[in-house]
Amino acid sequence: MKTTHAGSTDSRRGAPDSGAETMRRFLQRKHRARTARNRALWRKAAQDADRIVETIVREFGPKRVYQWGSVLAPESFDEHSDIDIAVEGLGSARRYFELLARAESMTRFPLDIVEMEHVEPAYAALIRRHGRRRHPGMEGEEDHV
Repeated sequence: MKTTHAGSTDSRRGAPDSGAETMRRFLQRKHRARTARNRALWRKAAQDADRIVETIVREFGPKRVYQWGSVLAPESFDEHSDIDIAVEGLGSARRYFELLARAESMTRFPLDIVEMEHVEPAYAALIRRHGRRRHPGMEGEEDHV
């Protein structure tokens, strides 16, 4: 393998790097670093989402809790992503706002917490179809409902 005056080589042919090869390697490193950062963000968001759902169930007793969005798709989670949770059966606006305040204190990620009773029926159907029901969990039930 030949070494260029800058010390880098083109490992495929033993020839000095071209500018394009140097740029390709730079972009690959940048992509790997971004992917690693996003994966670490996703892990933290998923942990926060789990804690928030556990708290919602324990302290607010909703009939159902759904999770949807990018926390369920680690490959698409990035620094602009949020935690999406839907609750059903809280009983009052006051409980919803108490829940929201409690949840916001548990994460640094943006939250999108909605009450299923107050979203458009078509949107609620999408959440039920493509989201994951987190509470109540039923034995033998698939994650996606």
